[in-house]
Amino acid sequence: MKKGDISDNLKLAIATLEARQKEDLEMIKEDLHEVYESLKPINVIKSTFNSLKESPELMHNLTNVAIGNGIGFIVRKLFFRDSKSPLRNLAGVAVESLASKIAMRYSDRILGMVQHLISSFSSGNSKRNVVSNAL
Repeated sequence: MKKGDISDNLKLAIATLEARQKEDLEMIKEDLHEVYESLKPINVIKSTFNSLKESPELMHNLTNVAIGNGIGFIVRKLFFRDSKSPLRNLAGVAVESLASKIAMRYSDRILGMVQHLISSFSSGNSKRNVVSNAL
């Protein structure tokens, strides 16, 4: 082989490797950008909620807990408000916990009643009919 042919082959190989290196660098940059976007807090929250949507059992349990805790909180605020007495606060926590447990046990019924009330209000029925139908 001639010296010129070897030199040309080396130049061609170097050019090919440099082109491949540029392509690899671009692919790495794109992958890094995708990872960066997926780790943004809003995207982490979105992916978490999307995974919740895909698991009906987990969504049902989450709904039960939300209903129970919400009702427990409302019951505590209705009966004990913002008391400064430690004994009343302790009683409030106990009542809240009890109400939460009861509400979680019957969360399906509670959810059904709420959905019925919402559909009754949206269909334009009178208040008297709504209350009697819900009970």
